[in-house]
Amino acid sequence: MGKHGLKRQMKTQVEETLPRLKDRKKEEKLTRLKKVECGKLSIMEALKLEFPST
Repeated sequence: MGKHGLKRQMKTQVEETLPRLKDRKKEEKLTRLKKVECGKLSIMEALKLEFPST
């Protein structure tokens, strides 16, 4: 396989993985919100997770 074919393969791999990563992020957010609703996680903790101080 030439360089070009390999590059194309990498590109499709990335394009297939990105949407999945976004979905996972959404799922994490939803589960986090559910935890907050259940009162297992305080609002402050949720905010810290959502916006980690840099």
